[in-house]
Amino acid sequence: MIQINSVNSEVLVSWPGFITELALLVFAIAVHRRYFSNLSDIPGPFWASVTRLWHVWIILEGKQNVRLKALHRKHGQFVRIAPNEVSVCHPDGSTLLLRANLHKGDWYSVTAVPDYRFQNPMSTTNPKIKKALSKHFTAGYALSQVLKREPDVDENIEHLLRWVEKYAEDRMPMDLDRFITYTTFDNIGSALFSEPFGFIRAVCHVPLLA
Repeated sequence: MIQINSVNSEVLVSWPGFITELALLVFAIAVHRRYFSNLSDIPGPFWASVTRLWHVWIILEGKQNVRLKALHRKHGQFVRIAPNEVSVCHPDGSTLLLRANLHKGDWYSVTAVPDYRFQNPMSTTNPKIKKALSKHFTAGYALSQVLKREPDVDENIEHLLRWVEKYAEDRMPMDLDRFITYTTFDNIGSALFSEPFGFIRAVCHVPLLA
């Protein structure tokens, strides 16, 4: 009988070498993003050009609008705020972007309610699908329809003003943001479904829309 002794081989990891290689990799990525990206010529904060964490930080800080406004005053109409993202402050910017057949960022997909199976113009990232879905809402926003629905919009605003007057008479603080949001949704309901959802009348979110 032949007996074979097996020897377990161990792979020794050199931690200093691993850390050095990792540091070189991070450095190479940062240099590429900063100096060799298609957005390298667009001004902005240094850390914003190499990592998205800078943008995440100012969002968590709660001062995104203030910081971006200051950056636009400093650098102009175009500011690089992430390795592959640019903040645009130009009067023609929104028109050009909305008319271009560009794929939106993946984060828009979270607006699919209740889940990914129910896509809407906001949640879909495909420009062709967005255009097809938007056609269902286009008629409601046509000028002729807006003028036709003006009395309904006026009625919703009157409900809002009544609540404002009531809170003023009672000398109570009013969550104006919530009331304006309800009025906006009722105006959308009037424009698209010929009648409001009833948010501003009930001063609450109507869970079931029949």
